[in-house]
Amino acid sequence: MRKKKKRVFAFYRYTEGGSMEAYLEEMARKGWHFVEWRLGMVFEKGAPEDVIYDVEVFSGGRETDQRPGEEAEEYGEYCEAAGWQLVDARRKFCVFRQIRKDAVPIVTPEEKFTNAWKAELACRLRGLVWCLLILGLRGSNLFLPGGYANLFRNLFLATLLGWTAVFVLETWKLLALAVWCLQRYWELKMGKALFFGSRNRLIAWWQRIRIWGYGVPLLFVMAVLAAGGYIEYIQVLMLCYIVIFALEVGEGLWKPSREKQVNLLIIDAFCALAFVVLIFSVVGYREFRSEAELARTEPLTVTAPVQARMEITYHTHEESIFGEHREVHADYWRNTAADESEADGDLSVSVCESDVRPLLEACWDDDVEMMLTAISDLPSETVRPVTELTGQEIRALEETLKEQLQARKVELAVGNDLLRIGVFFPDKVFYVSSDTTWDPEELIELGNCLARSVY
Repeated sequence: MRKKKKRVFAFYRYTEGGSMEAYLEEMARKGWHFVEWRLGMVFEKGAPEDVIYDVEVFSGGRETDQRPGEEAEEYGEYCEAAGWQLVDARRKFCVFRQIRKDAVPIVTPEEKFTNAWKAELACRLRGLVWCLLILGLRGSNLFLPGGYANLFRNLFLATLLGWTAVFVLETWKLLALAVWCLQRYWELKMGKALFFGSRNRLIAWWQRIRIWGYGVPLLFVMAVLAAGGYIEYIQVLMLCYIVIFALEVGEGLWKPSREKQVNLLIIDAFCALAFVVLIFSVVGYREFRSEAELARTEPLTVTAPVQARMEITYHTHEESIFGEHREVHADYWRNTAADESEADGDLSVSVCESDVRPLLEACWDDDVEMMLTAISDLPSETVRPVTELTGQEIRALEETLKEQLQARKVELAVGNDLLRIGVFFPDKVFYVSSDTTWDPEELIELGNCLARSVY
């Protein structure tokens, strides 16, 4: 008759070995005996008995271990001579079952304490470093030219908020570990018996189900993607999740040795590369679809008060809890009647609308900085013959523009080749540029008309 088995998906930290021991002993009294880790904790049905377990943190183990390594096997043989049988090992955990009543403790309380906090500290620091790295990469986008536009994207804000929450959680875990170490150290000094974990049944119950809580960030990201209309990204995310889940299930069932885990690393790298290619493919598809929609759009004609015909070549619209950001690029023809093949020039319009004044201030500073950079980057042969500006005069003009920040309107004309205008309205920042010189008021009107025509 086939023995009855059941699988429990439980997750314990290295500082909760006592809670795991208590759980295994409770299951044994109910007739369920722990036999191995294989995609969770596997229990086999048998006669109820009082079994004593000892969960040790083995310093020679690795986080990627799915089964006892060679060092853990040798450690198990040493412990068996002392009256403890190695049942199974995973990560740095080694589970022992007492096989002799006169069994001596495997390690001293001091050693048990040291092994636990060192292993847990390594986990916490590893998680904190990864979190800081990702958070730094995402947050650094705010300090790039035009980085303020990210604040008008709910997906960016959600990602930043999510990783900030993870950072706070990891920091809290690190502080909690420090408090735990101080408490256990004091108990050791006082000669008290140490218990690694919690005897509270509610907390013990949470330790066995909290692995499912890691799905909450996934649901949060999917909700944000759905709200923003990023259906393709949801599909890619779900495909990635399915692949990761399949790999985790396969690894949990296969329980590869350290040598065979190299094959899994190759598969993981291939899947990560395929995922990156898929993401770029989705981005390219969205841009292609946007361009196809623009190609079907009738050219915009502005006849009053400015005579011009414009054809939109690119546009984007981002909206978040902070406001809206719109950007439009278009080719223009001054002769609205003629159907000329080559445009007279191009226009670029950027509009930021928000009720958050500091954000508008940041947008304004960033736009004017781009205008100043445009002056500095122009080669002398472009500037001098038309404007007769020396390097000193350009620097003086930059200082003048900086002073004009208080006036909330900046116009920059470099000969007949460039015109850039920035206007700070009470509730929005408007920035328009052209590769040929217009009358400033006409260019502002053109920019406003272009932005209103799309949104």
